[in-house]
Amino acid sequence: MVLRDVDITKTLDYSSAIAILGFSLIVSILRTFDMRVEAARVMVSPPVLAFVTSHIMYINLYKLDYDIQKSWNMIVCVAMGVAQLFLWARWAAVSRHPSNWKLWVVVA
Repeated sequence: MVLRDVDITKTLDYSSAIAILGFSLIVSILRTFDMRVEAARVMVSPPVLAFVTSHIMYINLYKLDYDIQKSWNMIVCVAMGVAQLFLWARWAAVSRHPSNWKLWVVVA
C-alpha cells in the first residue's frame, strides 16, 4: 500500500496544527494570568483567534511557492510553541500547585 501526501492532507495537516497551537496558546494565556472574568477572556481570545484564522486562510488560499509557505508556517508554529513554553514556565514559577514540578519537566 502506497500512501501519498496530496493537497487535502497537506491542507488538513497545516491547518489543524496551527488551530491546536492557537487554542492551546489561548488556554495558556488565560491560565497564566488567571483570567476568570469573562470580559478579560473576551479581550484575549479574539486577537489570537483572528491571527490563527488569518494564518490558516493565508497558507491555504494564497498561492506562493510551497517551500516559502512551509517555512513561514513552521516559523509561526515554533513562535507560538515557544510563547506557550514561556507562559507555562511563568505559571509554574508563581503557582503553588502541587503538580507544577511536572510542568517544569515538560518545559525543560
